[in-house]
Amino acid sequence: MTSLSFRYKDEGYGPRPKIPITLIHDDKRLKVMALVDSGSDLIIIPKFIAETLELSLKGKEEPIKGVGGELKTVNSHVTIKINNTVLRNLTVKIPLTGEWDEILLGRRPFFEYFDITFEENEKRVRLIKTKHI
Repeated sequence: MTSLSFRYKDEGYGPRPKIPITLIHDDKRLKVMALVDSGSDLIIIPKFIAETLELSLKGKEEPIKGVGGELKTVNSHVTIKINNTVLRNLTVKIPLTGEWDEILLGRRPFFEYFDITFEENEKRVRLIKTKHI
């Protein structure tokens, strides 16, 4: 089994479980930091990042609700690379309204590929690959 371990990142809000990932769509690649969020059901990518990757913003608009209220979103697909682990063609939500500026790696489908442990006292998040990719 592949085990990945990342120290929390402090970007002014205190240490948070953010990990470096590469988003891939067609021939476009973008290295970014993403929050591993056990409180989120979905993978959410900000609109400006989706536009940089030239993801489709067309399709049926769907509302999602969260701590920040309700957002109108569209579904798209992206490949996520974490070190040498590649998760292909994952469904992501792209907010069309509001000022969403953070990538969230939520439970579906991201957590389906890993056992994830938040080591809060050590300020570390550990991902153990459990599903054949």
